This record gives sequence, C-alpha cells and structure tokens, in this order.
Amino acid sequence: MRGFDLVYECNTTQILAEPQRSQSIEAIAELAAPGGVVLVSCRSREPDDHSLAFPVPLDRDEIDGYRRAGLVEREFDAYDDHQDPPVPHFFAVYERPA
Repeated sequence: MRGFDLVYECNTTQILAEPQRSQSIEAIAELAAPGGVVLVSCRSREPDDHSLAFPVPLDRDEIDGYRRAGLVEREFDAYDDHQDPPVPHFFAVYERPA
C-alpha cells in the first residue's frame, strides 16, 4: 500500500499471538509511503521475560521487526510510565526511505 505519510501504532500488536503478531508489524510498516513516518507506542518486556500475561508486551527483537520490514529507526526510547507500579514501554519513530 505505502500510501500514508504518518502511521500511528499504539498497543495493537501486543494483543496478537504469532504468527499474526509479526505479520501485523510487517503490514503496519507497509502502510508508510516513501518518506513516511511510523510512530510506535507499546508496553515492553525484557527478552528473557516469557510470561504470557495478556496483553503480551513487545521485546526489543519484536519491535525491531519494523527495521526488518525496511524502515529506518529514527528515534527509540525505552521508559517506565508513571503508574504505580511503573510499566515499561517503548516509543519509536521509523521512517521509510524516500
């Protein structure tokens, strides 16, 4: 498709199981036009955290699926929100090369 200048993904992928999980990342990336930006906001987890508590947060390798789908990572932030207790999150900005 590659027809959108801006795509915003917030917490959708983490409700999916494989293979739909990685397929959704590829499909979301495919929406960005050349020069377009994909913003991703989601809960995060460490790679060795294999709990399946719903929703299942993304680990770094999973969110890197946007790069594997041809996007360039422009910004990446791993942070804890202000809930009690804090919940870890990722926020990333990807761009499709023009």
